[in-house]
Amino acid sequence: MLNMRTLSRLFCALGIAVLGTYGAAPLTAAAGAPVIFTQTRTVSTPSPNFSCRPYGDSFNVLATFSVEAHYIQFFAGSTT
Repeated sequence: MLNMRTLSRLFCALGIAVLGTYGAAPLTAAAGAPVIFTQTRTVSTPSPNFSCRPYGDSFNVLATFSVEAHYIQFFAGSTT
């Protein structure tokens, strides 16, 4: 049966072994540079009318829009 002192020594020895294993060879990660790009989307054909009456106005709206999105992608390895 393990008493508290033996268990404490066991955990200490295990900690030293783990520290020796991972401390001797630092963990590193290699990744390529992030890929950054911008994409613009334009919807020039109006969407169907929608009423502004629920918002307190008495007119309908035809919606067109343009969106500019900025993306950053990260990859685990090289992108070349």
